[in-house]
Amino acid sequence: MRMAKFPSNFKALCLVIIFAVTCTDVIHGQDAEDNSRSPIPEKAARYAKRKEIESVFDVALVVQSNEKKELVAQLLTTAEETDNDLVARFVMFNMAREISLDLGDIASSLKAISAIGRDYEFDVFKLRLAAIQ
Repeated sequence: MRMAKFPSNFKALCLVIIFAVTCTDVIHGQDAEDNSRSPIPEKAARYAKRKEIESVFDVALVVQSNEKKELVAQLLTTAEETDNDLVARFVMFNMAREISLDLGDIASSLKAISAIGRDYEFDVFKLRLAAIQ
C-alpha cells in the first residue's frame, strides 16, 4: 500500500487532532467500556462479506482517484444506512478506511475509523495513529 509523505509539522498537528478526538470519544462515553458496541465480526464472515461488497460496488473496476473518492463516499454512506447487517457495516467502514488511506485522504480515513470505534469494540487509537504516519 502506498503511504503519503507529510511534513513533520503536519504529523504533529494530526497527533494533536487524534488526541483531541480520542479524548472527546472518552468524554462522550465511547471508550473501551462501552457495552452498546458490537464485537468485531469473525474473520471468515468479514472475508465473505467483503467479496460480496466488492462485487456489488464493482470495486475491481474502480481505478481512477476520483472514482475511488466517490467509492469511499458511497461506502461510508451505505455503511451508515445499514443497521441490519453488522458484518457488512464493519466491512464497508473498513474498506472506506483502507481506500481513503491509499488515496492519502486522512479526513475520510479518520471518519471511517471513528465510525468503527463508535459501533464496534475496537481500540481505534492505533488506527488513527497509523492513518497519519
